Amino acid sequence: MEVATLALFTLTALAIAISPGPGNFYVAARTLAGGRAEGFASSFGTGLGGLAHVAAGARPRAVSSRHSASHSFSRGDPRP
Repeated sequence: MEVATLALFTLTALAIAISPGPGNFYVAARTLAGGRAEGFASSFGTGLGGLAHVAAGARPRAVSSRHSASHSFSRGDPRP
C-alpha cells in the first residue's frame, strides 16, 4: 500500500471516528452518571474499539491486494 493511500485512509477513518454518533451519547451518559473518570474510561474504550475495527477491516484488503493475480502480472511476475 502506498504511503499516500494509507494516509488518506487514516485521515478518513479519523474523521469518521470523531464525528458525532451513538458512541458520543454513550460517553456523555456515562460521564453524567459516573463522573469524569468513568467518562474518560468510556471514551478510551470506544476509541480503542473503533481503532481495532478499522485495523481489522483494512488488513484483509492489504493482504489480498498483495497476493492478487492482477497485481502480480502488473509487476511482470509470471506467477499468478
